[in-house]
Amino acid sequence: ILYRAIDSNAVDTGPLYNNRVGISIFFIIYIIIIAFFMMNIFVGFVIVTFQKQGEQEYKNCELDKNQRQCVQYALKARPLKCYIPKNPHQYRVWYFVTSCYFEYLMFFLIMLNTLCLGMQ
Repeated sequence: ILYRAIDSNAVDTGPLYNNRVGISIFFIIYIIIIAFFMMNIFVGFVIVTFQKQGEQEYKNCELDKNQRQCVQYALKARPLKCYIPKNPHQYRVWYFVTSCYFEYLMFFLIMLNTLCLGMQ
């Protein structure tokens, strides 16, 4: 169809070789856009159907969706175990490395390195 559309001419005249090359761009863009559009519709339909099936499981529950997520998060939460060194030298290094000053220093050094690499 694309080749016939490119060679098409006016009504009641024969085809001319590569008469309307611009129509090929239309065909290509049309096919790509329609393919993405149809894929998005299909994926959206699958996602909406999946969400509806998940919500039907909780339709008799008194909690809304946000409250259920909060309860699930609270049940899955585990306390963080913080390692604190007992050796005084290790403690000083650990304290410095976990401080916000060290974080700012690393950020500054990364930015300085990026600037130096950008100037090369």
